[in-house]
Amino acid sequence: MADGGMLPSSTRSTNFRYGNIDQNRLMSRLISHPLKSIQDDKTNTPQPPGGDHYRAHWNKQTPAEHKFEPLPVLKRYQKHNDPKEIQARNRQQLIQANKLRVSSPESPLEKRAKLSLPPINGRTSDMGKGSDAGSDWGSSVSVKRRQLDPREMLHGETDIGKVINYIKQAPDGFFLYLAHSYSRNDTRHSYYNLKVVSYEQCGREYFTISNSGVSYYRPGEEVEFTPLENFAKEYYRYTRLVQIKVFTTFRMWKAFMVWYKNIRVKKVTHSAKALNDNLFLLQDALRPALLNIREMCFRISDMSLCKIEKKHTYTLNEFSDSQNQTLSQVAARLQEFRDLVKDVVASACRTRLFEAGFVPDDFLHPTDSTHDNLTANGFAMPDSMDIDTLAQPPDKATYAEQANKRSHCRRLTNFIRLCDYLIVNTFHVLAVNSVQSLKNHFLEQLEATPSKDEIIGYVEEIKHKVDKTTAAEGAEEPPAENKQAQQPAPGHPPPIPAIRPPEEDEAAKRHIPLFVTEMKLFIEAIQYHPDSITFQSGIHHVIQSFQETLLSIDNLIPDTTFDNFTRPYINEKYEEKICGDGPDLRSMFTADYHFQDLVKDCSDSLEAGFNAAKIYADTFDEFHQFYVENENTDIEALKNEPHDVEFFATSLAKYTREEKIAQLIDVKKPLGLLMIDSTHTKTKLEPSPRRLLDVINEILPKIAKAKTDSLKSEAQDATVKLETKPETTLDFVDSLTFLDEIQERIDPLEQEAEIVRQMYELIEQYNVPCPPEDIVSYSSLTTTLNGCRNAMDKALTERDANVIKFVSLLDKDIEILTQEVRQIKQDSQNPLLLDPTADKDKVKLLLDDYIKKIELQQHQSTEYRLYQKNFKVEVTKFDELEEVYGELKLKELLWNSLNEWDTMLEEFQNIDFNKLDHEQLNTIVNKYGKYVYQLERGLPPNQSVPILKEKVESLRAKLPTITNLRNPNLRRRHWDVIEDLIKFHPSAEEPLTLGKLIDINAFQHEERLQEISGQASSEASLEGILKRVEDSWKSVEFPVVPYKDYKDVYILGGTDDIIQLLDDANINIATIASSRHVGPIRSRVEEWQSNLDLFNKTLDAWSKCQKTWQYLESIFGAPDIQRQLPAEAKMFNQVDKTFKDVMRKTNKIPLAIKAGTQPG
Repeated sequence: MADGGMLPSSTRSTNFRYGNIDQNRLMSRLISHPLKSIQDDKTNTPQPPGGDHYRAHWNKQTPAEHKFEPLPVLKRYQKHNDPKEIQARNRQQLIQANKLRVSSPESPLEKRAKLSLPPINGRTSDMGKGSDAGSDWGSSVSVKRRQLDPREMLHGETDIGKVINYIKQAPDGFFLYLAHSYSRNDTRHSYYNLKVVSYEQCGREYFTISNSGVSYYRPGEEVEFTPLENFAKEYYRYTRLVQIKVFTTFRMWKAFMVWYKNIRVKKVTHSAKALNDNLFLLQDALRPALLNIREMCFRISDMSLCKIEKKHTYTLNEFSDSQNQTLSQVAARLQEFRDLVKDVVASACRTRLFEAGFVPDDFLHPTDSTHDNLTANGFAMPDSMDIDTLAQPPDKATYAEQANKRSHCRRLTNFIRLCDYLIVNTFHVLAVNSVQSLKNHFLEQLEATPSKDEIIGYVEEIKHKVDKTTAAEGAEEPPAENKQAQQPAPGHPPPIPAIRPPEEDEAAKRHIPLFVTEMKLFIEAIQYHPDSITFQSGIHHVIQSFQETLLSIDNLIPDTTFDNFTRPYINEKYEEKICGDGPDLRSMFTADYHFQDLVKDCSDSLEAGFNAAKIYADTFDEFHQFYVENENTDIEALKNEPHDVEFFATSLAKYTREEKIAQLIDVKKPLGLLMIDSTHTKTKLEPSPRRLLDVINEILPKIAKAKTDSLKSEAQDATVKLETKPETTLDFVDSLTFLDEIQERIDPLEQEAEIVRQMYELIEQYNVPCPPEDIVSYSSLTTTLNGCRNAMDKALTERDANVIKFVSLLDKDIEILTQEVRQIKQDSQNPLLLDPTADKDKVKLLLDDYIKKIELQQHQSTEYRLYQKNFKVEVTKFDELEEVYGELKLKELLWNSLNEWDTMLEEFQNIDFNKLDHEQLNTIVNKYGKYVYQLERGLPPNQSVPILKEKVESLRAKLPTITNLRNPNLRRRHWDVIEDLIKFHPSAEEPLTLGKLIDINAFQHEERLQEISGQASSEASLEGILKRVEDSWKSVEFPVVPYKDYKDVYILGGTDDIIQLLDDANINIATIASSRHVGPIRSRVEEWQSNLDLFNKTLDAWSKCQKTWQYLESIFGAPDIQRQLPAEAKMFNQVDKTFKDVMRKTNKIPLAIKAGTQPG
């Protein structure tokens, strides 16, 4: 803040406020003295004595160094970080927060006391000297001023309204320095954007404000004074105006508009220059060529690569040939177009190069081919042109001129490339339009595709017509006298009356499909030729031909005609050609998703057309099915297999219907995009049922004739038998039996006759060719059957009398049979048959003779009983016959058993005892024991049966001992004891056999042998238990797992399963050890007891050690614990090393019993 002084109060008056000094001069000279603290910090640089005028004069007299003003941003940054600014901001914040108390405003007298005036021409200084009281007052006021200065509170204030209000309340003579808050370059600068500053901070332009007004000081100009009231009004109006958006954004808007207009003009100028330099259309030499090429491209784009005739149906090959022919013509026209474009572009490029002042290389270095090209292209040098006048020869051109020529050639290369792009783009559009045209044709055809129901209705209509015709034929049968005349010749199908082929509807007549495909009938399926895949491939090939035709036209860039521009002759050599080959049309086709979609749409359209064709083919499934069945039918088997009338009725109806359906199938059927040609299907389908009909027509009359002859023959034979009179018992049996049979047979005969009648009706209904003599034979069948039935009725009336005669004759035959049985019984009582000393062969011959006779009598008795049962008379019982037969069979069993027993026993006695099957021997003994029981009950007392019984019982008593000796658990030690007991040691020369045991009377030691066998079984059981224990530990391994993330450190996992197995093993070993038969394996048992005990202790020790180690490992792993407990840490390290080594060994060899019992 500025400092100030005040005149003594004695000099003040109401009329003349500042004494005799002029007020304006006084105000202009009024300065403020800096605070003492500031004066102390000042340098000794002399200061100007007065106000602005003195300061300006001082500046003129004392030249000052040039002062560089910092950037506005840097200046604001320096000001913000100035210590005084920071102190002032902090003080202001404390005052606003009521944390710093400020003294109450001073009285006007004290404020005026702080003001002082500089000396004016020496008079003011004299006045000051003449008053000592004033000096004392000034010193006292100076102290108070340093303590409380209100100017410091307003320092840096930018709210001018607040400053104005403060000035209005300030005493007279109080003023403040103001300066612009921002520089003139800042957009925020304005006349009223001021702030309170100190005297030192005043620049060359500054303001002073007091309750009189505001003074504006500018160097070289007069001071501008504005009364305070006027300044306040202007300031308030200004603040209200600047709040309007127009005035707020005016500076920024004005600057932006100036910048925008300058940039726009610059860009437009630059763009116009660039267009004039680079746009080919603005260059006179290239413009006509470019316009002509565009016109030709536009005209050629109207061409089409696809040519399709309306109202014409193509085969796939025909369509492909037609498109290939069209493409050949188009390719020729495109080649002509390309050659014409090449001539136009070459001419334009030469003209442009001449205009630029350069001569093309083909003029400077002509060759025969080049000269021919120039002549052929129609470009010749005008007569008036001279190369020397147009351009300087290359050998005389400077380097800059050569470089300029290179630049022009590059521009012309770009022009050629542009023409290439125009041509390629035209070709691309031509391909897209052609595929689009093809797609449109397909879609137009697909619109005429009938619906699924309509397609299915085509075949349903055929079936309906055939069924309707069949019903009409069944209702209206022609007269009998005309049927023979209507029979068709063999091998020719009968005509179909009242049926006409279905007429095509009007829509079908209007629509002509684009493609035709042939529906062919095969055993496997109904197929289309060409099928969908072939059509897809064909159309894809056509589209590929479109692309290949366009791709066959070469670009202009690679053409040697343009080598003059793409690789010009500069600096006595040809430049390297770096322009490439121009645009790649193939890549454009590949990258054009729209083109690919069109191709896919064409494929989808074909697929949709074949979907309708598939639906149509599916309606032929029934036809295909009966075709397959008919073709798979074996004609020979059909001829040879027996058939009933139902088969013929079904087959004739079925094959006749199939034949009619085949005849009604449409040869051509339009289905939108496709015309279905069914010629092949109809050609193969029609003969299929006719072939089987011919076979049925062949075999049906034969079968009918055979059945007719068979029925007539059987009926005639039955009539003869029924009319023949019986004489003997057998005749009566045959007669009565046949009578019963014919009663059951007569109805089936009539039913078969009905079947024959139905067959001849089918022959008549379906006009099956049949010889007339067969018809005549069939007509007499009914008469023959009636004669048979009459003979049967007559025989039934005589049946009772014949039965009485039969019974009388049968009784006589039974009496004769009984006498023969008694004679056999009497002969069989011969004592020789039960004598054990009799000759066995002689006894066997007698028994065989008696058994044959009794079996013959038994067979006759069975027949007699059957006759009696059939003819419902009392059945005779032949008890005596059964008794004799049973006794003879027992005697036969007795002698057979005696013979077989001796043979069997001899075999078992001689076989090696180690190979003896004691179970088989036991079965045989039990079987013969049952025989003995039957013989004792069925035969009278005799001496032979006790002999057999003694032999059987003797061997039965030895069976337990034989079983004990065949115990599989017997070991060599047991056999040593047994051999010592029976006092026999077998060898290879004298092996042990059952006969030998019987000879040495070994069976007397039965109890001791049983004891040894039981001991062997017990020892084997103990060995089995021990074996299971050993096997259970063979594969048991310790579950060793890595410990945390440590390397090569392992611990035991869960051992519950091992502990359970250990407990089971201890129990089993204890059981074995407590047995009295443990002797042979005692050493093994004791070893296992020791190992299991050691394993148990080892596992407990490992478990406890591991648990403690896991607890202490984390503790002693800390270095500070190791330092605090060195002895304990050393002990732990020893245990840690040992435990880790043991676990590593266990991990390598995890077998539990081995790891837990190894030493160490």
